[in-house]
Amino acid sequence: MVGGLGLGSQARPCLRLMLFVCLLAFLSVFYFFSDVTSVGYMELIRRTSEFETDFYYNTGPSTYLLDPSDNLTHAPREGYLVWNPSCRIPDIDPWHESIRHLIHRKDPVVCSTLPPLTRIHGHTLQLIHTNAHLYGPRDKINCCFQDINRHDADSFNNKVDDVYSVSACQPFTDTVNLTSEQQFILVKCVIPRLWKKKEIYTNLHAVVPIRKEIRKKLQNNLSPNHHRMSVLIVGIDSISRLNLIRTMPRTVSYLQNMSWVQMKGYNKMDDNTFPNLMAILTGMNYKQVSRSCMPNNKNPVDTCPFIWKNFSDQGYVTGYGEDEPTIGTFNYQKTGFFKTPTDYYLRPFMLAAERN
Repeated sequence: MVGGLGLGSQARPCLRLMLFVCLLAFLSVFYFFSDVTSVGYMELIRRTSEFETDFYYNTGPSTYLLDPSDNLTHAPREGYLVWNPSCRIPDIDPWHESIRHLIHRKDPVVCSTLPPLTRIHGHTLQLIHTNAHLYGPRDKINCCFQDINRHDADSFNNKVDDVYSVSACQPFTDTVNLTSEQQFILVKCVIPRLWKKKEIYTNLHAVVPIRKEIRKKLQNNLSPNHHRMSVLIVGIDSISRLNLIRTMPRTVSYLQNMSWVQMKGYNKMDDNTFPNLMAILTGMNYKQVSRSCMPNNKNPVDTCPFIWKNFSDQGYVTGYGEDEPTIGTFNYQKTGFFKTPTDYYLRPFMLAAERN
């Protein structure tokens, strides 16, 4: 010890200086020899900034894109999915040894060991008599069905997208012809047990009824001048491109064999489902959505420019559904829709399925 300072204390300033010099040298090399300062990258930053300004103040052209030649003139490089002045995405092995020990095949989920007791055929609800003996004595089984409905509120109600109503249970013994207003059906069957009834079967059925307003759209589309392609958007949340290859190889093979276009540079916009799905369905990021149609989570998303509105205006029959209502894209910590957003809307059905 000299003057209360050890050798370690004297060495620390030198060590810090060396670390600072090394870091500065690394950043200098990265700056001068990487494509951070390339024309394409700087142009992308400039135009993105202009787009944000013009979008909010409704000035300038409707979109900003880099010249396609900036990307097309760069040939693909081995080991990369995307290689151009603005973006480089490495092509990673889905079965890389670093994650291979985490990959396990799981058995399918078995919902029931018994076959269903009811089914939908066309627009009829049918009791499957050949399966009745598996549930109990045929002459003892009593079944009834209820309609499941969503009711648009006359005034604002931030819970309207989270509630549904069921009608009185109507008994049936064979086949029921459903009306054009009956879309979701809840079936319950019981058998008597001593002083009370035992529920032996519960199931829900979704029908696609042709209501008056939908029939009008379909009739208009029957004209030879209105022949159009159907459009189906299917999303699987929380699955990456690599995980899709690992877990759904037959689906990937089908898409490749059918020459479907693979957007190899597609990536997430933000955390969680909402901002990423809004980018697909409205063309806006979270900040733009907040400024234009949903200032806060208490506001419904009805006024947002969803793509199905464009299709509906062109005479398309539209539908929207998700399989997990408790964490729905537009409902988790949000209000959801005030009015039914599409011609067919699955949320009331899924809420009833979750609770029954």
